[in-house]
Amino acid sequence: MLLAVAYCGGCNPVINREELVKYLEREMGQPIYSIVKMKFKVDVLILMNGCTRGCLIKKYENEWKGKMVIVAGHTIDFQMVNGDGMKECLLARVKEIAKLAENLS
Repeated sequence: MLLAVAYCGGCNPVINREELVKYLEREMGQPIYSIVKMKFKVDVLILMNGCTRGCLIKKYENEWKGKMVIVAGHTIDFQMVNGDGMKECLLARVKEIAKLAENLS
């Protein structure tokens, strides 16, 4: 399962984007690559927006055809998440989407 992340510009972050990605890597036991550096087919793309403006959504909504998880501030796939639960909720959502991607392969 190949996971990649796209980071917003970080102009107004209300979450620690890098900390969330490092947590995912640790818990999933695999690297999450920067989409900028990817030359291979990615199974799941994580859009890591630091605030609810979600700048990356507009960039990738028509361009990306694969599975995606959208983080925008304290939301995951447009659902508000308590700040303390971001890591666990994000991990559960990425695992769910990754499983869907595997079943479609």
